Amino acid sequence: MGDFNFPTINWRQGESGAGLDHPVTKFLNATKDAFLIQHQTVPTRYREGEKSNILDLVFSNAEDLVQDITVAPAIGKSDHFTLLVNLNCKRSLVRKESRLNFHKADFNKIREDLQAVDWNKELGEKPIEDM
Repeated sequence: MGDFNFPTINWRQGESGAGLDHPVTKFLNATKDAFLIQHQTVPTRYREGEKSNILDLVFSNAEDLVQDITVAPAIGKSDHFTLLVNLNCKRSLVRKESRLNFHKADFNKIREDLQAVDWNKELGEKPIEDM
């Protein structure tokens, strides 16, 4: 989103009349190469006696990400209208699996506890499956 100041781009047609090495054409090609969609189609800059232009652009990588754009009056003495952009954002909750943090384990205490057990008495003559 922003003021890109490329008034010669025809965003409805996705073309410019500039030559291949012109910054306007390079910018337009870069947006196409990045698979960006330009959602703003209404002129947002107006000066008396001049042609109105689409200079304030809203790009996304998904057609349905921008729900709608409202063009509101300019703020202060700006010659750019204000854009109110409603985004279609969905938040998905990702449940994090709990995992043990072995770095916090007291391995010395674990060894002491295991050594304190009389394993012959505990396991005795039990079959392997029961042990």
